[in-house]
Amino acid sequence: QCEMELDRKKVIDYYSRRETQEEMLYNCPKREVAVRYGDAGFGKRPDVLIYPNDILEFARDGATSFHVSEEIWKNPLLLSQESSRQFLESIREGWDLVLDIDCHEFYYSRIAASLVVEQLRREGVRSISVKFSGNKGFHIGVPFEAFPKAVPFRNGGKVEKREVRTLFPEAPRAIANYISERIKPRLADLILKSEHGDYSAIAARVGKKPSEIIEYGLLNSDGIWKPLSSEEYKALIRMGKELPPPRLNISSFLEIDTILIAPRHLYRLAYSLNEKSGLVSLPINPDEVLNFEREEAAPEKVNPSRFRFLRREDSQEGEAETLFRNALDWEFYSREKQQFEIPEKREAYTDSSSEQPIPKDLFPPCIKNILSGLSDGRKRALFILQNFLSSVGWNYEDAERLILEWNQNNKEPLRENYVKGQLRYRKGGKRVLPPNCSNKMYYSDIGVCTPDALCQKIRNPVNYSKIRMRSYQEELKKIRPARNVKKQKGVGIRAKEDSKQA
Repeated sequence: QCEMELDRKKVIDYYSRRETQEEMLYNCPKREVAVRYGDAGFGKRPDVLIYPNDILEFARDGATSFHVSEEIWKNPLLLSQESSRQFLESIREGWDLVLDIDCHEFYYSRIAASLVVEQLRREGVRSISVKFSGNKGFHIGVPFEAFPKAVPFRNGGKVEKREVRTLFPEAPRAIANYISERIKPRLADLILKSEHGDYSAIAARVGKKPSEIIEYGLLNSDGIWKPLSSEEYKALIRMGKELPPPRLNISSFLEIDTILIAPRHLYRLAYSLNEKSGLVSLPINPDEVLNFEREEAAPEKVNPSRFRFLRREDSQEGEAETLFRNALDWEFYSREKQQFEIPEKREAYTDSSSEQPIPKDLFPPCIKNILSGLSDGRKRALFILQNFLSSVGWNYEDAERLILEWNQNNKEPLRENYVKGQLRYRKGGKRVLPPNCSNKMYYSDIGVCTPDALCQKIRNPVNYSKIRMRSYQEELKKIRPARNVKKQKGVGIRAKEDSKQA
């Protein structure tokens, strides 16, 4: 819901400025557009913006903000909720990279945005643009024109050349994860320094407990950080093991949002108003991110900037090739590492139980909490449920039925067409695990993480259900032989009685 009531006259006055209308149209050709009408939500989709006056007409009808697709379409009006993945790929001409810095604290978002710009430049990218989201975050953009036409893409054991236009959302998610991991140590250091090492001050700013923003771990032989629970960490210290000091867990309160990098996802159009703050989503100088203040985005102060978001004219084809190669390689090797990280536990997760659907009774607490309905975090929960159910053996039809039932349990259900569209897009795709338990953005932040004793021993909700399924099957094996023995004894007794009667 909106946090402030936008004055309708001021909204119309703002959107009636000709220079603002023209700048807003810059990123609209071949893009799907969605118009928001305050608390009433979004208008019909798909829609488009073609003429400057369209913006004013929408504003007069009650529009408060405008949102545009990352994807570039042959004809956006061909899109529908029924569109299959194959159809979407056939009409997708490309996509822009839009990295969304998501944090409750504006000043931390600002530090993160500056580091993302710095890292992109290290990767050889020059066509970088930045805009203030209009509230507490930033969007960092790289236009499609800067991408290579095709890149090597690892698919299982094979490496194949793939057109970059077809690598949505896989490539932008890989890039977001890669950039996030690259900047995380320095980001933690800079945020800590900004608060003079005071974890409590950071926790207060982001609305967390100090224990929720501190992570414990050790460095393995490869120099890679391995997370530990606070109990494990303290136990190792008592045993005399030298461990690195606890560190700031950036992921608990700040991230480059990847869940929203999804088919037909929209971001706030440059120069659109933000309903929550009443401020403008303003393009800014990438070199001056750390000096930007929210007050500069007040509508009465805003004039079109010379720094356009996703400026295409100066980009060079292939300038982002190194970024793509590094990010896709990192994503592949990260997956490989996860598969062989704890081989002693792998055997327990690859038994025959994975061939049959795991019943709801054996789901972990977080999934049960999601299924009981939510008031916030519904899209993140949908992402979790899709991946969880496919990973525990549920077929498409049963998963769809359960997810549609869950949606009705939510305080405010997602649009059914949206839910079915997301399910249909993922149908037949490669199985992907839901986010790990340590990713607080997906569990703690939406209020569903209520761990039990088994939760302390697992890293992913899927592992929880597979362990419980295996225990359940072992119990069944113990019960069945006992039943067979009773049956055999019963047969013997009846046979003796029959022979006596004879």
